[in-house]
Amino acid sequence: MGYQKILTVNKKKSALSTIACAYIFTGESIILAHIDKQMQKNILAAKKAQLKAEGKGFIRQSVGMMKALNEYIDRYHNMTNDEILRESSMNFEIRNDRIDKITFRPMKTSYDSEMGSTKTTGKLVIKANGEKIKAVHNLEDNNREIKKYLKQTYGRIAK
Repeated sequence: MGYQKILTVNKKKSALSTIACAYIFTGESIILAHIDKQMQKNILAAKKAQLKAEGKGFIRQSVGMMKALNEYIDRYHNMTNDEILRESSMNFEIRNDRIDKITFRPMKTSYDSEMGSTKTTGKLVIKANGEKIKAVHNLEDNNREIKKYLKQTYGRIAK
């Protein structure tokens, strides 16, 4: 509990398919907590029912629904590793000593001469146990907090 960092990403399942996932950095390992489509539907339905029961109007319900997934992921801060791993059969843990390389590229925003912008999704790749686990994300990391954390925790294997 009291995890060092939790990143919300979309882990690649195949060339065209991803699954929402929380990468929970414990200091000794990374726990990958998957949130499949059915879990997302259940989270949103529960949040909608809660907001209706509280008598929230349409706008507050909409705002509450946008925050639902992040609130769900925030609860991992108060759970043990075992509780997170038991939550879904898809969840698993990678011990730090099994990680060969971890690469983080932040999301980038490019601006053109007409003040339009283009966003390029970020990437997070973990190479461990002879396989690559790829994810995309929307984390800009403008203050380099994530990159610094990875360098501090994983040293020369963090790129």
